[in-house]
Amino acid sequence: LWSLVSSAALAQVPFSLAMPDVDPAHYELTRFAAGLGFPVGMAALPDGSLVVAESRDGAFFGNAHGTLARLIDADHDGVAESRTVLAEPLTFGGLTSVRVVDDLLFVTGQGKPIGVYRFDEAFQSLAPIGQIDLIYPSNWLHRHSALEVRATAADEYQLYFQVGSDRNMAVTERTATLSAALGPTFQLAGDALHRLT
Repeated sequence: LWSLVSSAALAQVPFSLAMPDVDPAHYELTRFAAGLGFPVGMAALPDGSLVVAESRDGAFFGNAHGTLARLIDADHDGVAESRTVLAEPLTFGGLTSVRVVDDLLFVTGQGKPIGVYRFDEAFQSLAPIGQIDLIYPSNWLHRHSALEVRATAADEYQLYFQVGSDRNMAVTERTATLSAALGPTFQLAGDALHRLT
């Protein structure tokens, strides 16, 4: 992970910003964290630390196990001094999206379950509280991979996710299925964004 932070005192800059009215000397690029396994999804926590989703076993898309780790830059120099594992192993890898709202964390990967976790009060540990499964017919090409979540009221949330097309260059006519252990089952159209409340 790399960190881009503003700094008016920099003399040399290892990149350029091609935008009007931007002075590249006001920015610094640092390697925020190294040695991570396929770090694709990340989210900020209220204290400024980051949660990063890692996939550590083999190739990214064939990965069977995921890790959620917390990266802390205590001295605010643009480099994380610590990496703490919050949840490992997740029962799925190839993680692509992490979202945090209040004390909840949602995580998924392309075509993987959507895991739901709850932080403790200090955001030091995570406990799993549920899983949402999206079940696709065989040969479905473009499965879900992104999430967004927002609070709408006290303990009420909206979870957004996409379901892509089942094949290239054609209208999707088949549906996928959403199921959760404690909830109803829904049919999901392809080529669409969906909201679960």
